[in-house]
Parts: sequence; C-alpha cells; structure tokens
Amino acid sequence: MTQLDPNNFFDNTGGGSGAPSAKLKDLDDFAMGEIVDQFMVEATEFATGNIKKDKKTGETIFQLVIVLQTENRNWENVAKVPLKDKDDKASGPKDPAEDDGRRAVYVEPWTNIHAAIGKAVIEGTGEKGPVLNGGTLGIKIVELRDTGKGNPLKVHAAKYVAPAPKAASDAFFDKTAESAPAQEAAPAAAQPAAAPAPVQEAAPAAPAPAGDPWGTPAPSGGKPPF
Repeated sequence: MTQLDPNNFFDNTGGGSGAPSAKLKDLDDFAMGEIVDQFMVEATEFATGNIKKDKKTGETIFQLVIVLQTENRNWENVAKVPLKDKDDKASGPKDPAEDDGRRAVYVEPWTNIHAAIGKAVIEGTGEKGPVLNGGTLGIKIVELRDTGKGNPLKVHAAKYVAPAPKAASDAFFDKTAESAPAQEAAPAAAQPAAAPAPVQEAAPAAPAPAGDPWGTPAPSGGKPPF
C-alpha cells in the first residue's frame, strides 16, 4: 500500500479537494464554515509517514477529511501554505490570491477530535449521526493538556448546525423532470363564464425563525462564536 510523505501531508487533502489543512495546533486555534465535501483517506504516522494499522486486527486505519468553506483568505489559518506544485518543493508557495477559503480538517477515529464532533452532532440534532454537507461545523482547541511526554494532548470543542431540510416545493420540482410529458387536452365544450371568485386576503407572514445559533460569522482572525 502506498505510503504518504509527511512533508506533503498538509499540502493538499486526498480525494482531489485541493483544500489545505486547517491550523489546529495551538490553544484557541479554530476552523469554522459550511461543510462542502467529505471523504476518507489513510491515516499516517506524522513522524514517519507510515500507514497506521489497527494493533488488534492489522487493518489500515482510515480517517475522515471534512472540507469547510471558511471566511479565511490569503492562507490564513492553514497548517502549511500549499506549493505551486505539490510534488516539487522548489516550486514555492501558491499565490495568496488563489486561496478560496476552503480548509480541510482530519478526523481520525476514536480520537479527541472524533469525540468532540460526535458530541456536537448530538447537541445540535438530538441524536447520533454523521455531519452532513451543507451543515455548519466549528472546531476549536480549548486546552493543551500536559501528558508528561513533551507533546501536549490537544483537547477540542466542536459545534454543529445541521443543514436546513429541503422544502416540500423543492422536492416537488425535483420530480417534475421525471414526469411523463403532458398530453394536450381536447378542447372542452363552451361553458358559460363563471362568476369571479371573491378575493381572499393573504395570510399573515410567519414570524422569522430564531437567530442563527452561530451568530455573526467571526471576522478574519477573530474568535469563534463559542
């Protein structure tokens, strides 16, 4: 099985998304945005680049990559600025103008970040389940816990807002293309004109939904709303 080079690990995510990894290393580092893509890649040991294996089964461990559309630009809050050519270290960094704000977050199973996102899903939806494209996800490092090994444990907090359910009208129009073409109706016999129906007053508009629990998006480089 192909091994991944740890020196290029943060250049681009797998699956062709082209999103650099979000910087989640120091206290208060955070990434927040709409989930625009998800896919699985092999988990690797950062120091060696070796593919991680389950100690009991020997099977390859895969991790989930969640791509967020953030407000960041100019390679702000990336773990490493991507190269012009990810296979050529001498090619130099990409132009900041190429940054579209997408950031990739790596979620290895049974880790602190995995638990934090799982908890956020339950808090945001009332039940266990996956994060969904179109939803909003925020992840923040809230503590660096001393482990006595020189490498502190990064404790994450997460918040999740599921995407709004599709309206009934959207589902209706999604199916119109599948319907059989309409048949031309035969001309009906002339009927006396019916009296115009009385004009109905429009129902009062429904009250606006409660404010977005995320509030106003955090300004560039600012604190997340949690």
